[in-house]
Amino acid sequence: MRNIRLDLQYDGTHYHGWQIQSGCETVQGNVLEAVQSIISNAPVKLVGASRTDAGVHALGQVVNFWIPEQISISHEAFFHGLNSLTPDDIVITNVQEVSSKFHARFDAKGKTYCYQVWNAKCASIYHRRFSWHIRDPLDLDGMRRAARHLVGSHDFRSFQASSCSAETSIRSVFALHIQRRKQCVRIFIHANAYLHHMVRNIVGTLVEMGMGRKDPNMMLSILTSKDRTLAGVTAPAQGLFLVKVHY
Repeated sequence: MRNIRLDLQYDGTHYHGWQIQSGCETVQGNVLEAVQSIISNAPVKLVGASRTDAGVHALGQVVNFWIPEQISISHEAFFHGLNSLTPDDIVITNVQEVSSKFHARFDAKGKTYCYQVWNAKCASIYHRRFSWHIRDPLDLDGMRRAARHLVGSHDFRSFQASSCSAETSIRSVFALHIQRRKQCVRIFIHANAYLHHMVRNIVGTLVEMGMGRKDPNMMLSILTSKDRTLAGVTAPAQGLFLVKVHY
C-alpha cells in the first residue's frame, strides 16, 4: 500500500469540526470526498492528526491515507486535483508519499495551537471570524505571570471539558507564549497532547486575569485544585488555530 501524507489549512467557520459526523458538513468529509473522486471512489481511511472542534481553524493540519500500489497517480496530480475539488476554505499545501508505518495521529510528538484575541474597543470586520473580541485592555504582564505556572507536566483537570473522555488528564506543556502586535494578542501553546477544550479553557482563564476579573496569582491554586469551576470561561472557537503538528 502507498501511504500519502497531506498538509492542509482550513477556515473552520462553516464546519462542524474535522471529524465526520452524520448529517453535518465537516472538513474530513470534504477532503475524503475529494480523495475518493480522484481514485475512482476506492475505499479510503483518512487519518487526521487533530480532531479540531466546530469553528476551529487550521494552518498545519496533517492527514494520511493508504491507497493500493496499482494506483499510480503522482503527488503533483493529487495536489492540483484535491485543491480543485475541495471548497475554497480548505487548501491542500503539500502532498508527499511517506513510510507505510507513518500515522498522522499516533506518530505526533506534540502540537502547537495559537489563540487570537482582538483587543480593541471596536471590533474588526477582518478579524471577526478569526479572533475573540475583548474590549477591555488586557494586562499582558499579569497573564504571562499566570501562564508560567502551566508550563511543565501537570494534571490539567481544571481546564478539561466535562465531555472529555481521556484516560488521564496529565499533559506536558512545553511552552506558552503571549504576544501582542497592535490590537492583536496571540497566545501560543505547545504541548504533547491536549484535553478537550483545554486550550480554550486556559485562554478563557488568562483573559479573565488580564481583565482583572481574576487574580493572576490564583493560577497555581486553580491548576492544583483540579476543579473546572474555579477556572475561567471557555473561549469561543473562532479564535483557535492548529498551527503545527510536531513529529
